[in-house]
Parts: sequence; structure tokens; C-alpha cells
Amino acid sequence: MSRLERKFLVLVLAFATLLTVLGFQAFSHVTDRVIETWGQRMAENQVRYNSSRLLQPLAGEIALTRQMARSPTLLKWAKNPDDEQLHRAAMRELESFRRSFEAKNYFIALTKTRDYYHNNAENEYRGSELRYTLRDNRPADAWFFRLVEAERDFHININPDVELGVTRLWIDVLMRDADGKILAVLGTGLPLEEIIDARMAPTQNGVKGMFVDIDGAIQLYQDRRLIDFASFIKPEGQKRTIDLVVDFPEEGRMLLETMREMRENPDLSGQVVTRYVTIEGERHLVGMSYLPTIGWFDVSFLNLAEIMPKNRFLPLAGVFLGALALVLVFVHYALRREIFRPLSTLTREMEHFGNTKKQSGYFKKAYPGELGLVFAQFQRMARMVHENTENLEAMVAERTKELEKTAREDDLTGLLKRRAMTDALKREAERCTRRSEHYGIIWIDIDDFKSLNDTHGHGVGDQLLQALGKELRKDLRLYDHVSRWGGDEFLVLLSPCDSARLELVCNRLRDMINGNASFVKYGVTVTTGCALSGDEDSYEDVLDKSDAALYLRKAAKGQIN
Repeated sequence: MSRLERKFLVLVLAFATLLTVLGFQAFSHVTDRVIETWGQRMAENQVRYNSSRLLQPLAGEIALTRQMARSPTLLKWAKNPDDEQLHRAAMRELESFRRSFEAKNYFIALTKTRDYYHNNAENEYRGSELRYTLRDNRPADAWFFRLVEAERDFHININPDVELGVTRLWIDVLMRDADGKILAVLGTGLPLEEIIDARMAPTQNGVKGMFVDIDGAIQLYQDRRLIDFASFIKPEGQKRTIDLVVDFPEEGRMLLETMREMRENPDLSGQVVTRYVTIEGERHLVGMSYLPTIGWFDVSFLNLAEIMPKNRFLPLAGVFLGALALVLVFVHYALRREIFRPLSTLTREMEHFGNTKKQSGYFKKAYPGELGLVFAQFQRMARMVHENTENLEAMVAERTKELEKTAREDDLTGLLKRRAMTDALKREAERCTRRSEHYGIIWIDIDDFKSLNDTHGHGVGDQLLQALGKELRKDLRLYDHVSRWGGDEFLVLLSPCDSARLELVCNRLRDMINGNASFVKYGVTVTTGCALSGDEDSYEDVLDKSDAALYLRKAAKGQIN
């Protein structure tokens, strides 16, 4: 090896060392950016997925609870709880709502008497729905007085009921009369354990979901020990808040401040905001979204080191280092072949010629050669990352589409669900107001549907529900809306509409359904009630009018006392 070759080799080794250091730094930076970008997308998808998993069952329960708070029967009874006739009617009404709730239970606490009524899924307290009387000096009853005092028309909380011996996710709604006076607090309770197991189960390792209230108090979490039960009545400083999960107090304060900004800034409503925190010594990406419909925050913790560890990129680094080594070896070989060896040959030839004055013949051999670099492995790895990202986004989009369809359509009848119909009512009400038009609502109720199920079984009941849905779809205009409003209740929205068409369609639908072969076979009929919107009516007013019309017709048929 010549002196020039040794110097060049030292220079190549120094350059290779520098290039290796810079390459690892660049590799670390690029992988961090890839992991962060991928993690933020995953955090957004995870938060939205968790929100849909929780809101899907809650939406219907909340809507049904608000409907219960507007029940004319319950309003009359709440004003006159000592009237025995009103009491019996109220108990029947509450039983009807109990059967409609997912968890098959209800509660109502009257402000006038402080009596607390409840019945559960087992119908255990039928005939003795009055469970106890609330007392303002008992801590377990503080939730009632605090809700009434705060005048919060809607509230969700995790709270144990000492008297009933159950812990549930309670949906609380205030019942008010026409003057706004609070008459009762009512709602339903969903089993906490079922919600945590079904809605909070992690979808993969390294991902944890949590729901907290507007003060940061933990409401739903896999670790039950951190759930802040009855947080609504606790003073600040005694609540189990989200900052208990992170390692550093300043990161906990950052999360609480971020939540406050999201709550106060309307532009951030429904958006997913991400932050980085440390949990048990490991860096986590936190995705947060405010859910104004329930007043909670959806929070997802992603342990990026567990979900996407850097060692997954080591093959890419190995390819890089291998390619670098091959290039250096090839460069050294080419230079030795094309430069250093000919120079060595020339040196020997010159020495030989200086000594002998004769040519030695060393130049008889040719020294062909070329350099090249291969990066196919890098391109293959880049394609793999791109394809995986596209596949993940496609899976998320498909799942989101399925969830949206599930949230809108009733599985049995294929009609709109209550929430989707409520959205349609709002849109049509606003459109008709702008155009000075009217819309009509037809309320359809299957008579004695419970007796049919008890006599012939729920399978026959499902057949009639499906038959009714088909009759409604085939007889309405494409731009009309029809939904399954409750268990055996259906709603039709005609827009635009006038009183003559509304009455015509209402009678035609009733006669058509009553003449359906399945309905005739089992001797089942339907009762309809309809109402046309007025200039000053809200969609809730029109709903109440159509409901009242339905009740009048049922009363005329002798189905209501």
C-alpha cells in the first residue's frame, strides 16, 4: 500500500465516520417526524372513534329523557303529586318510558315533595316506585339540591346511589313548567361497568381512552380507582382530575388549561387538539376533543414508543449503513484499480527504468472500472410506509362511514333514527321559516303493541314494524322524511305541506297500514295524530301538537283513561 493510498484511506474513514454520525441524526429526526405525524393522525382517529362509541348509545337516551321531561302527563302530576288519579297516570307514563330506555330504568325526584321514584330493568319496584324521600342534610342527596340550585337543564355524571346500592352513569334532566319553574329532576342510569367494558376497552396496546368533565374530573376510565364519583357535588381540590395521570404537575396544568381554551373557543368545538405528556416515565401523545352535547372531553393517551417503536425502522437504518459500506468499499476498490494501482505500477516502472534503463512491461495489463450506488431498498421501504398509511386511512374512513350509517338508520326498519329525524326537523323548520312555508308532522302509534308481543312473540312484532316501515317508504315523496321515533312509534315529516294534504296523507297512511296483510292477519291497527306548523311554532311545538292529537284519537278509541 502506497503512502498516498494510506492517506486517502484515512480520509475515507474520517468521512465515513462523519457521514455515519450525520446519518443517524437525520435518521432519528426523520423517524421522529414520521412517528409524530402518524401519531397525530391516529390520535384524531382514536378520539373520534371513542366519541362515536360513547355518543351512539347516549344520544338516544338523552333525547328520550328530554321527551320524558316534556310529557304532559308527568308535568300535571309533578304540579299535583297528591292527586291519586294523576299519580296512576304518571306511573303508567313512566313505565312506558322505562321500557323504551336502553337500560330499562328511570328515576324522577319531585321538587315539591322531594320524593324519589325509581324502577329498574327487572321491574323490581312495580307498585312501590316511591323509594325514599330526599333530605337536604344528607350528603348522598346533595346532587339533587345542587342541580336544582344550579338550574342545569342537562347533566351527566357518574354517581353511586346509596339507597339503591348501584353505581351508574346518570342522565339528569330538569323538568320545568311553562313559566320555567323546576318541577322535578328525572332521567335514567346506564350500568357503569357495561359502559367501561364495552365503550372504554382499548382497541390496541398502548392506547387508553378517558372521558373527563369540564373541570377535568375523570368520569370514565379503565382504571376504576381514578374515576371521580359524584364530582358534581365535590369542591375544587377534592376531585380526581386528569392531572393525576401524568408525571409532572406542569403537564397536568397544561392539559387543564388546554381544555379550558377548547371549551371557551367555539372554533375548537369538535376539533382534536394534541399535546405531549409523560406517563410513568414514557412519552405519550394526548388527543383531546370537547363534546358540547354532553359537556365532557374525550381524551386518548397514545404511548408512541409502544405503538410505533423506533426499532421498527432499524431495517431502514441497516439498509442505509449497508449501502454506505458498499459504496465506500466500491469507491476504494475503483480508486485503487483505476488510480492507486496504476500509480504504483508507474512507480515501479520508473524505478526499474532508472535502474536498468529498460521497460519492465508492467503496463501491458488494462485497468477498467466504474462506480455505482444502489438505493432500491430505500425506495421499497418508502413505498411500504406510504401504502400502509393509505390502507390505515381507508380503514378509518370505511369505519367512520359505517358508524355514521348506524347512527342514522334504524337496524330493523331501515328508517331514520330519532336523532337523524330531529336533525331533519330542525332543518325543515328553519327552511320553512325562511320561505314562509309550512310543514306537517304525522305521529303514528301501533295500538296495543305490547299485547301483540306478549301474545305472539317479539318476532311477530318485528315483522309488523318492518311491514309498517315498507308501507311508509313506498307511499311518501322522495323529499319527505320518515323515522322510527320510539319502540312502536313512527314519525312522518311532510315539507312543504298544507292542512289539506296533511289530513289526506294522514288518513291515507292510517288506512293503508290498517289494511296491510300482516296487520289484518293479527288484528292490529294504528292510531295517527298530525299537526301543521304555525308561523311562530318551533319544531318542538309541532311535535307536541301532533302528540296531543295522537292522544286525543287514542282517547276516542278508548285506549287512554
